[in-house]
Amino acid sequence: MHAAHQRWRIVNHTRGSLIADHAVVATGLWQRARGLLGRPALLPGDALVLRGTTAVHTWGMQQAIDVVGVDERGVVCYVAPMLRPGRIAVGAAPWRRISMIELPAGQIDRSATCIADRLGIVVQDIGGGQSSPRSVAARRASAEAE
Repeated sequence: MHAAHQRWRIVNHTRGSLIADHAVVATGLWQRARGLLGRPALLPGDALVLRGTTAVHTWGMQQAIDVVGVDERGVVCYVAPMLRPGRIAVGAAPWRRISMIELPAGQIDRSATCIADRLGIVVQDIGGGQSSPRSVAARRASAEAE
């Protein structure tokens, strides 16, 4: 299935909450190294998943973010709410294989995500009758209204 016809969602199976409905999985070395640098602020429902990394930083960023670390089973092993610009978050020792998830500030609290919760990244086909992800413009308008 082509990536343009997929919608990635991150759900907290333990709490029954939605963490993100518009997640991007950074797969390549350049995507993972760049992260959120030079990108606009994350909107509600956005997420960036960095697989196979144990740390993220907010150097050069203008806004705080939430960071969640999950192990290979999808179990939360690290949370850093409201990580301010110019900081680093180390989720695990370098020899552990975990993934870090960058979220809009406040999303950890909104989804009630805690250590030991089990998360899942769900891929949904949006070409076959399912509704498509909200447009960036609609998500920005919603964020500004809050």
